[in-house]
Amino acid sequence: MFTSCKTCDWALVHSDGVPPHDIAVKATNDRLISLVDAGLMRYIRGDVPLQDMLDLAYSEMRYTIVSYLKCESCGRTRFWGLCIRGAPIYKVVKESDPDRWNWEAVPPREQWARS
Repeated sequence: MFTSCKTCDWALVHSDGVPPHDIAVKATNDRLISLVDAGLMRYIRGDVPLQDMLDLAYSEMRYTIVSYLKCESCGRTRFWGLCIRGAPIYKVVKESDPDRWNWEAVPPREQWARS
């Protein structure tokens, strides 16, 4: 049964776009960073740190960029994914999903980072 969570559900920020393109990417990413920094969510694994996701996406050197996080309030695992030609995704997934993801190498940071 679905239960709402004031922590991990709050991280998702909507824009005025039409679903599935109605996620405010920067605002959602910033909230996730804040929640991790506050110890309310835990970064499990990702292609790059949350702070680098947008730069890698803007570089278009990777088609998809993903992160997995665990909410310390409700215990759910969240998938946060960006796709350079698709809609962002923020959803609840199985706890085992980070171990089953097909992780691929990321180009060296100096090739895509803005600073």
